[in-house]
Amino acid sequence: MIRALIVAAIYALAYYYLKWNELLVAMVFSISYFAIKRSFRHIFMPPAVYFLLAPVAKQLNFPLPEEIILLLFSFALLRVDFGKYQSFSTAASVILLILSGFLLKDKLPFGNYFFLLIVALTAVIFFTVLLPELSGKLEFLRNLRGTILLLSFAVVIYSSIRELIPLPPMRDFADWIVVSLLVLKTVSAIRSEIVEEELIKEVRRFEREVERINNAEKLFIDFGVKDKLIFSLSEVLFKSGFKSEEVAEILRPLIYYSDRKIPKYAFSWEKRRIEKANRRRREEVINEIRRKMEEVR
Repeated sequence: MIRALIVAAIYALAYYYLKWNELLVAMVFSISYFAIKRSFRHIFMPPAVYFLLAPVAKQLNFPLPEEIILLLFSFALLRVDFGKYQSFSTAASVILLILSGFLLKDKLPFGNYFFLLIVALTAVIFFTVLLPELSGKLEFLRNLRGTILLLSFAVVIYSSIRELIPLPPMRDFADWIVVSLLVLKTVSAIRSEIVEEELIKEVRRFEREVERINNAEKLFIDFGVKDKLIFSLSEVLFKSGFKSEEVAEILRPLIYYSDRKIPKYAFSWEKRRIEKANRRRREEVINEIRRKMEEVR
């Protein structure tokens, strides 16, 4: 609320000295933006920006088309968190972005290039925001946002200078070169992203297996429970390519291990001594298994 009051004071001073009525409209939307703390406040920013810049543009003999509000609103809509309806809001943003670019094409200098730029931004939003929202399998596309943005701008820049190439055959050859480079870059980026995703999954799987073995090993050393350790080690060894005979040989010390029994009416010092000896023997079994694994490998 303090920020909203500060903004209101700034606008009031600006209106007092400049007498631009647009500043009053901009003030209303700006105060709404700073007064509301939820993400929905972003929808108040486009008209505030427009009515703030409109008088300045008018003084510079460059009137701003009202469609600018639609363009700004499409970007503002992307910043609003709609929860489970996020895919619908993103789709609406894409539609509004294309529509605003089309409407502004004939109202701005270099409108065609501006429209190409809007199309490029729309492609980035479509591939890296909307598609991942629609399908979890395409989540990796979010990480390609920088690459897709770079490629989109490269297409826009090439389209703007393409007509400068004098001969049609050279122009066609340049088209093929650009398309080939774009395809190679895209395929390379997607492949590296997929490989990275698979590598991360493999590392996480390995970490889970290591954690499971460590827990089973601790359970065996502390309490003599060997079933879980036998199962965990067998599964990992078979997945690692060990043969049945090798697995049996490696796990033989563990399979045939048994604790020294504690007498039924044992003294406390006897019990502690036997438990300590059993723990030491279990640790020796673990060390022997590791040694056998190294020998077989």
